[in-house]
Amino acid sequence: MRKLILIIAMVQAGCLAQAQNRLADRLAGGGDFELGMRTSVSFFNDAGYIGQGYGGQFRLRILKRLNTEWYADILATDVGGVATRKDMHIGWSVMFYMFNTERVKGKFTPYIIAGHCFDGSHLFENRNHANEGKINSSAVQMGLGTSYNISDNFDLTLTCQYMNHLGGHMHGELYKDEAGFDRLLIEKSSKTDLDGHLLVNLSLNVKLFDFWN
Repeated sequence: MRKLILIIAMVQAGCLAQAQNRLADRLAGGGDFELGMRTSVSFFNDAGYIGQGYGGQFRLRILKRLNTEWYADILATDVGGVATRKDMHIGWSVMFYMFNTERVKGKFTPYIIAGHCFDGSHLFENRNHANEGKINSSAVQMGLGTSYNISDNFDLTLTCQYMNHLGGHMHGELYKDEAGFDRLLIEKSSKTDLDGHLLVNLSLNVKLFDFWN
């Protein structure tokens, strides 16, 4: 009986060791924690004007080919000198490395990126702040990116994503009133469509430590 119990215990210990080894293999290359700053440019906004902004982010790499990015940024769009639109994004993304996965100085690391964010928008006429509109919604985004490894722990990253807003939308259109002055017309819609914008981010990121080690 004792021998049987000993054999069962040894088998269980072996299975546990194999499971731990498999888990270690899956987590190999992960654990990197990075902190970064980003600047953003948004295209195809109200009346075709371009928005610019800034923000911050951190990354936690789960697996060798899988990284996550958690970010917040704010963008401002000058609508023809007549109005201003401010958009704030708080969200997360998943990054899948297609080819090179190593952080090696002088190498590029391309990836596919997709994610989700919550956003709040504020649109107002510059000379008449009472003419304003606010809306909160969420969005999904997907695109491509690449990091250039300036060193083994420091990279410059360029990402291009299309952001599609879910739920309500808000747009601003310029028109001239009876006196010939430029004014802002704010339109809101609750319909869900493919309306969105192209978002380009440039960021600097530094690896601080490895959670797995």
